[in-house]
Amino acid sequence: MTDRTNAYPANIDGFREVLGEGSRLISIERRLPDWVFTKHGATLAYCQYSHVIEGSFRPVLSALGQAHGDEYITVVQLDPAPETYFDWYDCFPAMRLRAIDIDATYWHAMSFEPQGDITGAPINIANVVGVAGSSGRWAVWGERRWDLGILYSEIPHGAWLDAGVPFVSPEEAIRDFTQVGEKRSPADFSREIFARNYFERPYATSKSGIG
Repeated sequence: MTDRTNAYPANIDGFREVLGEGSRLISIERRLPDWVFTKHGATLAYCQYSHVIEGSFRPVLSALGQAHGDEYITVVQLDPAPETYFDWYDCFPAMRLRAIDIDATYWHAMSFEPQGDITGAPINIANVVGVAGSSGRWAVWGERRWDLGILYSEIPHGAWLDAGVPFVSPEEAIRDFTQVGEKRSPADFSREIFARNYFERPYATSKSGIG
């Protein structure tokens, strides 16, 4: 369990404060295939959604926090809607975690079971999550339907690219991660919109690749 003073605020003011920090770089109302960040011009990196919400992402966040000089890292679940989550569990799915402690706290926060309900843990219920550093220089968008995590960073390359999570090109991400033909799979026209919004932007991959 995670300390509720740092995560899962039980009042709307605490939630809005955390949400405001996250929304500096994340467009909380948008969803893929639209552009989901509030700024442009940084380097992107693509991974599978499962990494974003699991413990394997801790070294990535730790490296991002160190490189960008973050004091805190904010995580907000955007789908299911935070207000709906509150109705279910009397707390909001938002977290402000000290960057220096992220290795120890991230997995506990993402696997937190509100009211002892395992199905309410973000690893099981979150369909869209946003992660952002307090520096305002990087953010991560994760969306289950697309099975994608997208990292936006003003620093093009760093240790996070080789921290155990494979980052690939946007073409590889769509080809290998996003399912085709399932009931909730993005339609072909949605993939075309994604390509227009993301394929021509600078990206970085693991092993210091660049595109």
